[in-house]
Amino acid sequence: MNTITHLEFEKIFSANPGLTLLDVRTPAEFDEGHIEGSVNIPLDQLTTAYFQKNNKRFSEGNFYIICHRGPRAQHADKLFEKEGICNSVVVDGGVSAWIDSGFRIK
Repeated sequence: MNTITHLEFEKIFSANPGLTLLDVRTPAEFDEGHIEGSVNIPLDQLTTAYFQKNNKRFSEGNFYIICHRGPRAQHADKLFEKEGICNSVVVDGGVSAWIDSGFRIK
């Protein structure tokens, strides 16, 4: 499992605003505030059927996974690895650490 801190992610994100950031929190949590440009795919939607339909979406280049604090992102990462998708990076500390550091959310 590849992980980076929210501070490391902020530097990467600032330099590459078009990168893929997958937010695996619930839609309600996402609506309360999220990192601009992130895509909400709740953890419970990451099923085998989802991966079969969207495998190519995540096959090129690194993508980043975030949740509230980290555990759901780590679980999502394991699901991706199980499906043979190994280019994900978990943002440790999640949106909570992002907000605590004063970074903007939408």
